[in-house]
Amino acid sequence: MGACRTRIQKHEDVGINSLRDLTKEELIACIERTFEMDRSAKFWFERCLLLIADKRREKKLEEDAAKGDKWIRLQKEYEELLRPHRGKKIGELPPDVIEKGAALERAIKKAQEEYFATFG
Repeated sequence: MGACRTRIQKHEDVGINSLRDLTKEELIACIERTFEMDRSAKFWFERCLLLIADKRREKKLEEDAAKGDKWIRLQKEYEELLRPHRGKKIGELPPDVIEKGAALERAIKKAQEEYFATFG
């Protein structure tokens, strides 16, 4: 959205120099009054809301995809860690492999839960 480019009548004596100087409640009141007086203002405001909603959806999809990618990356790292030890019993694994494997299992479980939560 960027910087406020809309020029408004300034009321410097009460600290209003731009739209950003209004409180949330004051700005909502201005918008509501504008809608009551001008139907085209409401149309254009709702078009703007659609753009904002689309950006939020896109951001959420990107965040959700990143969560899935993290889960897959951790799972691959776990598989690569154990690949050289395939066929061995757990007691035959080096302690550092066991420790790292356990940490990866916890991270994988957490990443999986975070990814599945995106569907809720």
